Amino acid sequence: MKKILSLTLAGAMALAFTFTAYAAGGRAAAPTGPTITVNHMSGTTEVPINPTRVVVFDLGILDTMEALGLERYIVGLPMSLIPSSLAKFGQAPFINMGTLHQPNVELIVQHSPDLIIISGRARPAFDELSRIAPTIDLAIDNDDIMGSFKRNNTYLGRIFSREAEMAAILAGIDAQIAEVTQAARALNQETLILMHNQGALRAFGPGSRFGLIHDVLGMVPVDPDLPVASHGHVISNEFIVAHNPGVMLVVDRNYITDRVATPRHDIENELVQLTRAYANNNIFYLNTELWYIVVGGVQGKSAKIAEIGNAVRNAN
Repeated sequence: MKKILSLTLAGAMALAFTFTAYAAGGRAAAPTGPTITVNHMSGTTEVPINPTRVVVFDLGILDTMEALGLERYIVGLPMSLIPSSLAKFGQAPFINMGTLHQPNVELIVQHSPDLIIISGRARPAFDELSRIAPTIDLAIDNDDIMGSFKRNNTYLGRIFSREAEMAAILAGIDAQIAEVTQAARALNQETLILMHNQGALRAFGPGSRFGLIHDVLGMVPVDPDLPVASHGHVISNEFIVAHNPGVMLVVDRNYITDRVATPRHDIENELVQLTRAYANNNIFYLNTELWYIVVGGVQGKSAKIAEIGNAVRNAN
């Protein structure tokens, strides 16, 4: 009984300390044990080695932590858009900590994390979260997709003492890239990356959020000068006909918002049917969850590369 009371008292004191630090308006107290310095998209942070109470606001990071067998260290995450590949995190013992865009700060304070990991969607809350616990922003940099991907995941390997496992995973992904890049160069087909959302069409090219396809894997863009925008460049069906892509890679964002796929005949309409991609059966539908919300995880990255490899091998 004394031991239970002692543990309860210790937990209450830790919570009180966390809340006091948060209310004071400064940064969280520095970790007391060994740390590493993490340079990230929102600054530089001293992070404890082997944290045991982690709150995650990036589904790619969640994907990587699962790959490394670190589930037991995750306290909570946003559960509004859990992809099917990570469905087990949408239930107990994990705690719903808000949404990708809006962390539930009060709930996070109550659970006293020793590390918070975010990316672009939660970035506006970075300063507020940093008052609770060391916070790092491991977003992918679209200007350096693979460099930032490797850097972020290497940090995770170091933080959780999984350096060897991470090195092996990244080496495997490099091998995948080399194989798919060689096949993409041999195919040499002009490719359009198309996102469909409630009837609206947006195209993505080099330097975009889907730049992995062009910038890393070597698929030829149908328009190398396509303007880069966060949610894609607005286009029409006439744009598709005019550029006449040999391959189309489709991301159906409707599935994220409605959990219902758009009927293919809505996308492959009469105008799209005039393209070489349609004539040669070269329209491929990508896994929207992987491409849109599981961005920087090692399992997701491997799966995305495999999807492009499958498209390249099956293109005519």
